[in-house]
Amino acid sequence: MPLTPLHLGPGLAAKVVGGRFFSLTAYIIANLLIDVEPAFKFVVTPSEPLHTLHTPEAGLVFAIAATVAAVLPPFRCSWIASAVGAVVGIATHLFFDALYHYDVAQNFGVPDLALLFPPTMLEIWLAMMIMVFAGKCWRAVRPAPW
Repeated sequence: MPLTPLHLGPGLAAKVVGGRFFSLTAYIIANLLIDVEPAFKFVVTPSEPLHTLHTPEAGLVFAIAATVAAVLPPFRCSWIASAVGAVVGIATHLFFDALYHYDVAQNFGVPDLALLFPPTMLEIWLAMMIMVFAGKCWRAVRPAPW
């Protein structure tokens, strides 16, 4: 879903590494845009497959939309940072979703991939590791003022 820590963690780590060449705003917008469809389907028709637009083709469209949204007011991010943030956001989102959603893994031609990891365990473990890594990187780059 749109606001899982698993999807936010790689963006925080990428922002630390990418600095001004990576837009965290575009990253978050891209992650929210790609999950509008499953959130809507979950509420309206929960029996149907939720992730029909979690494909590379649709991901490209979402990345372009997120880039444009991040460049416009009120965000006014640079084009390059927005494009990098949006593409990384879509790529990591699709990768992590393919690990534990069967229908997303099926979109990439590897449906058995999602069977390797129980969703709850994978999400909790990866989210914790990514958040710890991002926190350590952030403190290394931006030391505390005290």
